[in-house]
Amino acid sequence: MSMRFPSKELIWHYYKYKGKKDIISSFWGKKGLYIEWKYFNGYSENFKYLICYTYPDPDKELKLLPPEVYIRVYRPEKEIVYNHKTFPDSKIDWDTKKSIDIRYDVNNFVDQIDDEGNEIRLCGKLDNVSWDLTYKRDKLDLVHKFKNLDLSTEIFGYSLRKIFSQTMNWQIIMPKAKITGYLKIDNDIYNINEIEDLRGYIDSNWGKWIPIDPMWKWGQCSGVTKNGKTYALLTGDIKNRENRGQIYVEISPHLIIFDKSKKLKNGKKQYKIEAGNWYKDTKTGILIPMHHEIEANNAKQSLKVITNTKYYDVFPIEIPSPIAPDFYVIQMHVNYTGEVYENGNKILDINSEGFMEHTGLNYKNIPQKVINSIKKIFGN
Repeated sequence: MSMRFPSKELIWHYYKYKGKKDIISSFWGKKGLYIEWKYFNGYSENFKYLICYTYPDPDKELKLLPPEVYIRVYRPEKEIVYNHKTFPDSKIDWDTKKSIDIRYDVNNFVDQIDDEGNEIRLCGKLDNVSWDLTYKRDKLDLVHKFKNLDLSTEIFGYSLRKIFSQTMNWQIIMPKAKITGYLKIDNDIYNINEIEDLRGYIDSNWGKWIPIDPMWKWGQCSGVTKNGKTYALLTGDIKNRENRGQIYVEISPHLIIFDKSKKLKNGKKQYKIEAGNWYKDTKTGILIPMHHEIEANNAKQSLKVITNTKYYDVFPIEIPSPIAPDFYVIQMHVNYTGEVYENGNKILDINSEGFMEHTGLNYKNIPQKVINSIKKIFGN
C-alpha cells in the first residue's frame, strides 16, 4: 500500500517565506532569520545516531549561521562521535518544489527515491565518519494525519505567527522507518540492517525562528508488538505554552492524539510531562532529568509511560548577541516503558529505546559576551 506524503511538507520551504519580514529582523530592515533542517535518527538498545542537514538564512541577510551537515553517534563504552562541516551557499542545490532533495557536495546529500516520499536516501562523509543509509516508510504510517505543530514565539499569550511572519514549524515525516545501509567510523563498519531492533525517524523544522524562544520537550520511540504490529510514540511539548503541544500514539492502523489545547470535563489538560531525578552535569553545570513521567487522557484513550535516561549529551548553540543567553540542547537516550488503554482495555504495551530532548537557555555567559563585544569594538 503506497501512501503519498503531502509534498508541501517534504520540500525545502524557503520560498514561501522569501521577502517576508519577521518581528526581530524588522529592526534591521532585513528579511532574514529563516532556518530549516531535516533530521534523521536511528535507535536501538546499544547503538544510536542522529544526522542533521541544515540550511539557515539562505539570503545571508543576517549572516548568523552557514549551511551545515552534522552527525552524532553513540556507542556503549566509547566516546561520542561528533563531526560537522559547513558549506558555502554557492554550492547548495536544493528542491523547493516537490522533494526533500538537497546536495551540499558530491559526498553529502539527501535524495528522495520515489515520488511519494516513501523511500529516502542520505549520504555523508565528514572526516573519519561516512554513511549511506536508506529510510523506508512503514506502509501503515498515518503521517498524513500528523498536525504541523506551531512553534512560533508568543508575547503575552499571543502567537506571532499572525504578524511579521514569525513562525516555526515541526512536521513528522517518518515516525517509524526501516533503515538499510551502513555507517563507518574509522575502520569500524556498522551494517544498520543487522543491528537488532533498530528503527528510524525523520522530521523537519522550518520557518522564521527567534533562537531563544520557544523551548521544548520532545521525545520519540517506536517498536514492534509481540503480535508483529508496529507502533510509535511522539511527544511535542512546548514549554510555558498553555495551549501548544501534542502527544501522538500510532498503533497501526490507529492514531491517538492527546492535545494540550483541549481540556477534559474536569478542566484538566489532556496530558502532562514531568521530569525528575535531576543530575548536574559536571562539565556544563546544566541539570539533566534522568527520569520522566508522561500521563495522558482524552476521555476515550489514556497513556502512562515512564522514561529512564541511560546516557545524555549536551551541546550548546552560541547566539551571536552580547545580551542574549546561549541556547543549549540536551539529548537523552532513554528507555520507554508503559501502557495505552482504550475504553478501559489495554491496547498497547510500550517497551522501546528512544530519546527525550530538552532545550534551555544559559545566562551565565552573558557578562563575558558583553566584555568580548566591547573588546571587538574598542580593541584590547
